[in-house]
Amino acid sequence: MTRKNVEEMMGRLRTRHGIALRVIEALPENKLHERVIPNMRTPAELVVHLYGMSIRELVEGVQRGEIRNVDEVA
Repeated sequence: MTRKNVEEMMGRLRTRHGIALRVIEALPENKLHERVIPNMRTPAELVVHLYGMSIRELVEGVQRGEIRNVDEVA
């Protein structure tokens, strides 16, 4: 794992964090836990899912000793 890989990974994490913050700020508080489409995640659940994927990517990358781009993951 190179410094460049880590910087790219952190860049993706910062981007996802920024997106999550904008999603949260854009929705009225009373809509965050509302199911807009039946059987779909609520906006709050989607944000939690986004963070979960990001953290999992970090942990798995550290365990493997390498960071893969999304298009490299099969």
